[in-house]
Amino acid sequence: MLDPPAPPLNPTPVVHVSPVTPRAAPLDLASASLGQDGTKLKLVVRTRGRYQPAALTGRRRALCLDLTHGQSRETVALCVASVRGRLVLRRDTAVVGTVSRNGGRLTVKFTPADAGLPFGSFRWSVRTRWGDRTDALPRRGTLAARARLLATPRCFGAAALASACRNEKLRTVVSPTPTEALLIPGAPCTVLDATPLLAPCHFGVTPSQAQETVALLGDSHAEHWRAALDVVAQANRWHVVALTRGGCPLTDTPVRHYPAAQAAECQDFNTAARRWLTDHPEVRTVFVAAHDLSLFAGDAVAGYRSAWRSLARSVQRIYVIRDTPSRVSLETSECVERLLRAHEPIDFHCAEPRELALPPDPEAEAARAPGDDRVRLLDLSDFICTPDRCPPVVGGVLVLKDPDHLTRAFSTTLGPYLLRALG
Repeated sequence: MLDPPAPPLNPTPVVHVSPVTPRAAPLDLASASLGQDGTKLKLVVRTRGRYQPAALTGRRRALCLDLTHGQSRETVALCVASVRGRLVLRRDTAVVGTVSRNGGRLTVKFTPADAGLPFGSFRWSVRTRWGDRTDALPRRGTLAARARLLATPRCFGAAALASACRNEKLRTVVSPTPTEALLIPGAPCTVLDATPLLAPCHFGVTPSQAQETVALLGDSHAEHWRAALDVVAQANRWHVVALTRGGCPLTDTPVRHYPAAQAAECQDFNTAARRWLTDHPEVRTVFVAAHDLSLFAGDAVAGYRSAWRSLARSVQRIYVIRDTPSRVSLETSECVERLLRAHEPIDFHCAEPRELALPPDPEAEAARAPGDDRVRLLDLSDFICTPDRCPPVVGGVLVLKDPDHLTRAFSTTLGPYLLRALG
């Protein structure tokens, strides 16, 4: 599967290069660089020799990244290890990052939260050991870096509307392009303990580092908020469990956009999701979202409110995310591609009228109604649309991957504003 096209690393990664030495050991270091891409820090290390992943067995054969932060100069050690022949990044015994290898080039990705690293300035160095031979970059001291919640170019994505800022370098950029967007999956989510009805998937901070576990429920319009919610999770040290199913909003009113048998499966799915919450009283915060154009065999607003009232009493907060715009014109993607090929600014040339792209949302209407103190509405429409138009590209980022689902890239840029909306 393809990853979303990434903006340039921000800040520029610090690179340290070691001089060539004769008779290099397998883990002798040639170079190391550390930067940040989105929510993840990215370490790239080049070693001089050859070795098998299984050779990294611990103290006698190790490659580690040391991170030092705070006035007390606390140091966190993250080490590459082999688990069943696969390289991973570990903090003590917990897996906190991914490792890919191409010859002597290792690429390590991890979030500051999973590394136990506060946001802000820190210092770093890389060290290796191969038997009695050790190496380090830099040779002396450490290098300065900074951990951010989200590292992107200026005015990238939702930030362009959030502060009315403009980055001229992004005027003719579309990331991803409409063609690429269709090939890019949603934000990563690891399925655990699946049943025939329910496939809970996990993202955010690893359980060992998390301060709280929260849940995301709803249909595919809940799923496309995973990237934004992951940014919130990094800031709040949350582990998130997604209980979602395409076409199945969390409601007690049966859907009628599916045949009767499939609609019944949606009801069974929602029953299973609520039972899961009852079985996990540690989950006190729930996010819900749904397609505003879903069809129901009854009162949509009443169905949503009934479903929320039936959630376990251990759930103290229910955040309802207002649905995102839908594409009105079938020619919108062609318009974007045409301007992209011509290297012309897209601006509002292919925009949709806001009143058409954002129809009334019954779930948002249900959230506005009084009577349930647990429910609160979150509306991020103004970070996606202007007061009168919904452009297909905002701050160089494609907003929708298809007629009504956010791209993973744009959803990510909404993360800081979802965090702000939570207060």
